[in-house]
Amino acid sequence: MEIFAIEFYIVLQLLINLALVFLIVYFLRKMRAAMQKDASRDAARQVATMMDPLLKEADKVAHLFESQINEKKQIIDSINDKLDSRILDLKFMLEKAEKTMKKAAENLAGSNIQVKKELIKDSNKVEVEDIEDLPERKAKPLSTQQDMIFELHNRGYDAEDIAKELSLLKREVNLALSLKKKLMFMEKS
Repeated sequence: MEIFAIEFYIVLQLLINLALVFLIVYFLRKMRAAMQKDASRDAARQVATMMDPLLKEADKVAHLFESQINEKKQIIDSINDKLDSRILDLKFMLEKAEKTMKKAAENLAGSNIQVKKELIKDSNKVEVEDIEDLPERKAKPLSTQQDMIFELHNRGYDAEDIAKELSLLKREVNLALSLKKKLMFMEKS
C-alpha cells in the first residue's frame, strides 16, 4: 500500500490555505459592499474581528502540519538508511558464506565422500547433489531476480523496462541497482 508523497500533502495544505484566503477575501468584499448599503458596519467589524483569530489559528495549524511532515520525512529517511545498511551487511555475509561453502566443496571434491548440503536463498531450498559430480560440471551461480535485474541493466534496459520485463515494482529495481552500486563501491574500498 503506497502512501502519497509528502510533497503532495504540502501542496494540498497550501491549496487549502489559498482557498480559505480567497473565501475570506470574497466574504470580506461582500461584507464591505453590504456595509456601504446597510448601516450594519458594526456587525461586519465584529465578524472580521472574529475571523482574525481563526486565520491566525489556521496559519499556526499549517505550520505545525508542515513541521510534522518534515519530521516524518526525516524519520523515513533514517529508517531507509538503516535498512540499506542492514541489506548491505546481509549481502556481504551471504557472499562470504557462499565463498566459504564453495571452498569447502572444492576441498571435498577430491575425496569419495558424498556430501549433501542445502543453501537457503530467497526462501527456496536448492540441493547440491553428490560432491563427485562437481569437478565434472562448472558450478553455476544461483539465478536470482537480482542477477536478472543486473543482466538487463547491463544490456542497457532502464529501471522502468526492467520492472515491466520481470513484473516487479520500479522501486524494487531501483533499490537492487543502488545496492549493487553501493556493494561495488564497498568492494573497491
